[in-house]
Amino acid sequence: MQQLGEITSVARIGTVGKRSLNVVVPLWYFLEMLKHIGQVTHRVKELREISGVSTDALAKDLDISGETYLGYENGSTHIPLSFLSKIAIRFHVDFAELLTGAAPRLHSFCLVRKGKGVSVERRHQYK
Repeated sequence: MQQLGEITSVARIGTVGKRSLNVVVPLWYFLEMLKHIGQVTHRVKELREISGVSTDALAKDLDISGETYLGYENGSTHIPLSFLSKIAIRFHVDFAELLTGAAPRLHSFCLVRKGKGVSVERRHQYK
């Protein structure tokens, strides 16, 4: 529920047929999303530049126009997840790392030695 006086923004999240799907979000959240998108596009540009690939060559590899690619890279065009997935595959980076800028890490684990864990009753058909 929207609080009185809270500044909001309407973000278009997609379409179904000819209808637009919009979501109302607090302005601070919308601005954070824009900042995050800018960081993602910066990482995409860095990957391309480090690899020495031109924008036109990469656009051709991804089967999109050079104009569309530049729109994605400079953040002026909505970036589909499929594009980011292709970029991650093309440059051999983890998708999560491309989105967040940090390598995924395991924060906790549980080690159970054979025969030392909790006993579980199973059906006799289970092997």
